[in-house]
Amino acid sequence: MRSILIVVSLSILVTSPAPGVEVSLRPKVHASGTLIRLGDVADLAAVGEDEARQLAAMPLIPSPRRGLLQYLAVADIRDMLAAKGVDMAGVKFVGANTVEISGRAEAQSASRPRISVSAPGGGSRETALLVKRIEDHLRETTGHDHWAVKLDVDAETVARLDQSNVRLNLTGGRAPWTGRQRFELTSHGSDTSTSVFANVQRLELAIIATQALEQGDLVRQIDIERTLIAGALPAKAVLSADQIVGKETTGAIRPGAVILSNQIRAPIIVRRGQRVSVRAKAAGVSVRTFATAQQDGSLGDLVKAQSLTGKDVYMAQVSGDGELEIMAAGAVAADLARSTRR
Repeated sequence: MRSILIVVSLSILVTSPAPGVEVSLRPKVHASGTLIRLGDVADLAAVGEDEARQLAAMPLIPSPRRGLLQYLAVADIRDMLAAKGVDMAGVKFVGANTVEISGRAEAQSASRPRISVSAPGGGSRETALLVKRIEDHLRETTGHDHWAVKLDVDAETVARLDQSNVRLNLTGGRAPWTGRQRFELTSHGSDTSTSVFANVQRLELAIIATQALEQGDLVRQIDIERTLIAGALPAKAVLSADQIVGKETTGAIRPGAVILSNQIRAPIIVRRGQRVSVRAKAAGVSVRTFATAQQDGSLGDLVKAQSLTGKDVYMAQVSGDGELEIMAAGAVAADLARSTRR
């Protein structure tokens, strides 16, 4: 199955849409499969039907688990497509600025009619603008860039917002700035205000696995995605692809999981029991000999090595594939070489 995924992904990577592709992002979608593709969150129009179909098949992120929400902004989708080799010069985004992806439909209250707006492009123009203003207010107040805001307003409040065109001062919200928050809309020069409630989530950029990784796998760009995650990230969450691509996994990682720094390491290039080359250096002396590694090691690690005669055990630093280096004092380097030769 892993090899099939590689072939499919490579075929996508070499596909670039023709100029004039329009991507209309939807404000809210429900996940149906294990992967969210561009066609799941947007309507596409292109000069050629094949180009639109190929672009729609582009995988973005794993689907959120049942009952969870995930958010994708236009900027993040652009970055994901560009990373897959899509020529973004001819791609135009319209519609919502952010899409909310849920694992299942949410139950609607049967009591009072309510309107929920998760991003510009959903609900009325006025409520969409208000969502953007709240997001801007949160960014300016907290210094954090990524927020998901869902208004919780009744039809009467929406009507007042429509009449006022939300040309009002916006204040409110309080630390920790998440959960149900209250904001106040006040007219210039007036003490009269309108309270607006919203459910707020803090979003964090993190690196997640797009497919299952087994212990000892080398991580490739195609195995990971940078995406927005709701809520606080683990302290050891990897934030940049540069920190992980080319590294080796220390254990199994499931698709959709946030990758942690203790789940990856530099590739093992010296194995326990392997005959290795050892370079011993001291002032004016540099000799090379052989020994047996007593531990696995990555580049830069200190590992135990044993002379081929079995008499000496010492620590040496991994300096290359099957190579160790030791810093010795004075004539000890030459003595070490003599003691480890057959």
